[in-house]
Amino acid sequence: MLSLTCAVACTSDPDDLETGTEMAFEAMEVAGSRAVITTSATLKNRPFMLFGDMYRTGEFYAGRKELFFGRQVTFKNNKWDYGATLYWLMGQEHTFVAIHPYLDSNSEISGLEYSDSKVSFTYTLPKSLDDATDILVAAHRRKYYIDSDAAVRFKFNHLLSCLNIMPALDEVLMYEDETNKVEYPYNKDEYILFQRIELIGIKTKAAFSFTPEPLGNATSTDGCKVTYEVKDGLYNYTFDYSDKPVAVTNNKQNVSVFDNNKAVLILPQSFADDSTSEIRLYYSVNDDLVLRKITIPLKGVTWNVGTNYTYKFTIEKAYTGQIKAGSFTIDIDDPQHMDDEHDDAWVWDGKTIDFTFD
Repeated sequence: MLSLTCAVACTSDPDDLETGTEMAFEAMEVAGSRAVITTSATLKNRPFMLFGDMYRTGEFYAGRKELFFGRQVTFKNNKWDYGATLYWLMGQEHTFVAIHPYLDSNSEISGLEYSDSKVSFTYTLPKSLDDATDILVAAHRRKYYIDSDAAVRFKFNHLLSCLNIMPALDEVLMYEDETNKVEYPYNKDEYILFQRIELIGIKTKAAFSFTPEPLGNATSTDGCKVTYEVKDGLYNYTFDYSDKPVAVTNNKQNVSVFDNNKAVLILPQSFADDSTSEIRLYYSVNDDLVLRKITIPLKGVTWNVGTNYTYKFTIEKAYTGQIKAGSFTIDIDDPQHMDDEHDDAWVWDGKTIDFTFD
């Protein structure tokens, strides 16, 4: 766990100075960190956005007061720097939402709003998924008393889904001598080259909102209710690796078809049972220049908030120029602690989908 400390900022109301205990934030981490994307160790490389308010009750003042609206918090000089100091108020409820990284108006988010402890914005995937930002969210709600002035400990969760496709080749490719009705190994080092990947009919825009869980009988909570609505905006993404195709050899090891073994970020979304959306994998065998296609239908598939989806399948047997059809299993890793309006769609594991070869 990364140990950090920071102090936060003074309000303008005179009665806000009734206590001298400064707010502080420390020990930030990422739940279910994914390789190549933001992890606990890389959080401090980019600033985050901080939102916060305080719900006050009392004889002279009651209601919600905004403390932060998208405050940029930057790690420098071995601490998080965000500006002037703010103090806890005795007996009052304080709420915080943090979004990593800090995103300006030229990024993938738009319509940023903050009201009644809830942060909302619309996220749009860029035209190249290689440019998609790995967005993380954390929340904290606390009622402050003299014995509860410990630093706020953010635990970030990934927002976007993560997609990878990892085929394996089970056997040596075979050469078939039809004249003599003989099959024999053509080469021990046979391989399949994935030249191009297409994601067809992927939704690119969604409206998100983040609300810290209510306290109930607790003195603090780190829970966050995440809801989202996928908007219109279908797009076809193409990954062209023809200059440097990804090779899958006959060592029975699963290999990512995406360059540099890097999974791609996608929006959480659901595909209807009659959806025409699909994944297309174009490959060649050995040095054959003929492109063949594997089609993975996305009918009835759901990708949820912050969940890893790895599409693994084994090419059971292959001949020069032809791959045997079959099915594959989706491995699902859901490390998130945040609730989601799409409930338990990700709890199943080992879902099998038929795919086709052309």
